[in-house]
Amino acid sequence: MDENSVETLGLRIRALVVERQALRERGAGKRALERNRLELVRCQRELSRALIERHGGDTDRVTGPARSAS
Repeated sequence: MDENSVETLGLRIRALVVERQALRERGAGKRALERNRLELVRCQRELSRALIERHGGDTDRVTGPARSAS
């Protein structure tokens, strides 16, 4: 399965949510929570783009050009 497919991104988001809950339960620091949050946001954006693309939308018009990970 493509790492940017709707299904794969959905699974990744679920895993990140579970990880976030575990981080909170064990009192993780701000850095760990922020890293998790940023990855969650990135995956949610990619999921939005994948859904728009799947349904024939113009992803650049709706969400702007894709940014490269740096």
